[in-house]
Amino acid sequence: MSDSGRIIVMGKSKQKKVPTDVLDLLQTVDPKQIPTELLEGIFVTLADKTKYQIDQNKLVNGIDYDEIVSHIKATGAKSNIDSVEIIIDIDYIFRLVNKQAQNLLDHHFAH
Repeated sequence: MSDSGRIIVMGKSKQKKVPTDVLDLLQTVDPKQIPTELLEGIFVTLADKTKYQIDQNKLVNGIDYDEIVSHIKATGAKSNIDSVEIIIDIDYIFRLVNKQAQNLLDHHFAH
């Protein structure tokens, strides 16, 4: 099994329209910098089109490509990795940022 493949970072949201700057930001994110609690899921597609979902709770070092490859090898898969899709929960990020912003502003504008 070759451990090379495309890494695709995507966002998932229930909002009808996600601001384009958020989508543009996803293109610049280093997957290793994404905390696992922000993930909706990690999906691996092999060259033979077999798909696996990685349990992000088992990723000890965050999103580590080598660790993902180890999880796939442990399944006995022999085919090369075609792609790793990292799905980020955009709605969770919005809630988290809004909460942090509200806490910050409350300290400055509380009556």
